[in-house]
Amino acid sequence: VLCENSLYSVDMLASCAYLPQSPEECTFAECECLPADDEIIPPEIIERDLAEFDFELDGWARWDMPSDTYYDLKEYPEMNTNYDGAFIWNFVHEKLCFKGQSEWKRDFNRAVSGFHASVSAHIVRSIYESGDEEGALSQYRRRIREQQGAVENLYYGAMIVLNACNVASDRLRAYDYVDPEVNGLMDELLQMPLCCGGCVFAAQDNLQRHASYQGGAGLWQARLRARDLNRLNNCVQCSLCRLHGKVGTLGLNTAMQILLGKAGRGGDAARMHRVEVAALVVALNKFLSSIQTVRMLEARLVELGRIADGEPVAMGGYDGLTGEDPDSNPEWTI
Repeated sequence: VLCENSLYSVDMLASCAYLPQSPEECTFAECECLPADDEIIPPEIIERDLAEFDFELDGWARWDMPSDTYYDLKEYPEMNTNYDGAFIWNFVHEKLCFKGQSEWKRDFNRAVSGFHASVSAHIVRSIYESGDEEGALSQYRRRIREQQGAVENLYYGAMIVLNACNVASDRLRAYDYVDPEVNGLMDELLQMPLCCGGCVFAAQDNLQRHASYQGGAGLWQARLRARDLNRLNNCVQCSLCRLHGKVGTLGLNTAMQILLGKAGRGGDAARMHRVEVAALVVALNKFLSSIQTVRMLEARLVELGRIADGEPVAMGGYDGLTGEDPDSNPEWTI
């Protein structure tokens, strides 16, 4: 049903321009990601991507040149591949994140940290669903729970993308997704309370107020680093990880473009291309499903008595409903 949002033309052979590395790809079978069969790719998508391809030199996002080779996220969902991407994340946090104390720089860092936490949550959820509960709980603690600010920034990233979807709601509703059923699902999504302002709007208000200070004079630095964040995925030697990294960062960058634009007060959502529309929706799903994973594993730790007296419970992680499958209750809120 969500074919329009799951197909992406991605350059899997692009070279890494940021880090010295050997040319060998990941040797784990889980890293493999093959192009989608031609017959499942609607011709309209190929034509649309070719016609829409364009970018601003100083924009937030820059996508790969489209071709007739597409990859399907439904065929290759985000999961644990055993690939060690620590050197990539070290580069992100040491080189791309800001060191200054300006509020808009901290906002950028928080959004990037939230995206990192989302990737980690998908890895942990995959381990859990493989039947290795102990391994999943251990990795959850190591990758997310014990990382300062990880859970809070995961929620922050989710709010940024939610606000972007709210601002772009007219474009998302009017967009032709090829399949009419998808348009109906999108309208249902945009009527969720979380996409209609409320307390979630505070994140947008603060982000824009911080970024527009002095006319957004320094915001070009964030746009440059956002583009670098997306292109850094060319250094990821796991094909599946590269695919999801590119789509996820494009979705986050598109949210920033919608909310901030050039001067910190917002961009033109009506100009979004198909890949940006699709990546924004996919990024929203990534963040919200990651929050579900945190809530589920926090509840499991409580059930097992694994949280010591005085040890804080992760933000939003436990509401007393231990043992409940988060997927069975679509009305959960942040």
